[in-house]
Formats: sequence, C-alpha cells, structure tokens
Amino acid sequence: VPAPPLSRTLAGLEGRAIVVTGATSGLGKCIAIQCAKAGARGVLVCGRSAERGMAVVDEIRSLAPGCLCDFSQGDLAEGDAVARATVAKAVALFGTVEGLVNSAAVCFPRGTLADTTPELWDKMMKTNLTAPFLFTKAFTEVMKAARVRGAVVNIGSCAAHGGAPFILAYSCSKGGLAILTKNNAQELRGHGIRVNQVNMGWC
Repeated sequence: VPAPPLSRTLAGLEGRAIVVTGATSGLGKCIAIQCAKAGARGVLVCGRSAERGMAVVDEIRSLAPGCLCDFSQGDLAEGDAVARATVAKAVALFGTVEGLVNSAAVCFPRGTLADTTPELWDKMMKTNLTAPFLFTKAFTEVMKAARVRGAVVNIGSCAAHGGAPFILAYSCSKGGLAILTKNNAQELRGHGIRVNQVNMGWC
C-alpha cells in the first residue's frame, strides 16, 4: 500500500487548547505551529527566551489567525512555581486546556559515568524528568476539575532504552520519563486523559 502524501491533513484539534513546553525552538516550536495549523483554538508557547517565544507567537498568529496564542516565560529547572504560573496563564487565556506537550529538554553538556558531575546530573533530571512530572500534575488537576477529555504527550528519546555512554544523564532522564508516562497513563485513563510518549531518534 503506498504511503499517504506528506501534505495530508493533520488530525483536527478544533476546539482544543494546547500548552507546549520548550516551544521557542526546534521540535517544540514545530509542534506548537502544527497544533495551530491543525485547528487548535489556543496554543500557549512556553520557554526561557521571551524574544524567541514572541517570534514563535507572531509566526503562529500569521499562519493561523483564528488561534489564540501567547507566550509564557520560565525556566523549567526552577521547579513547581513555573508549572503553576504556566497553568494560571493557560486558564486565564483559555478557561481550561485539553492538551499538554512536554517537549522541553536539555541534552548538553554531555558526560560519561566518569565525567558526569552531580551538578550535570541534577540539571538533566530537573528539566527532563522533574519538570514533566510537575507540569503533568498541575495541568491534569485543571483538566480533571473541568471534566474535559484530553491528552498529555511526552517527548522522549530512543536513549530511554539505553543510550550511548557519553549521554549517561540524558539517557537516564528519558528512561525515567518513560516510566512516568506509563504510570500517569494508568492513573489518568479513568479521567479520560491519555498519556503517551514519543521516543525520538536523533533530530
């Protein structure tokens, strides 16, 4: 059977508000734009750089004028306060949300067992594992309270299955994310909230 054309219409997101972390560049930026193009009623772009974030917002507004889009600034490594502030902004903008994409991650600097410092380990875990835990917790509280069906998508890595030695901490963080995803999926399924992970290759 021939593969469908790459220009095929995306699955519709009409009526849904989506929050995308790490959306000021790279994969997260592409995800945010595609959500808007798929008809999302709202997209909240999250990231550290206000300049890059507003550039993404402007691009989305140009490509999808009907999509309510804004930027939320914060460093995910700073913990629960950033997740709660992002939730508050999303609720103020959209009323509620139907989707969360945990795309933000750090993969540099790299390190083996021999040269990974405790500081590097903590940095990887805070951004790549603790932040998705905190964001999923905060956003699904809102989704459950509003009784909306929704989805959480975690952007993982093929390194979750055991990565190259020079990306030890990164691989461990993505392996932990895979377990978090499975546990959250089991817990939230009864609330109509799906939780999945996409394990990317090199990109």
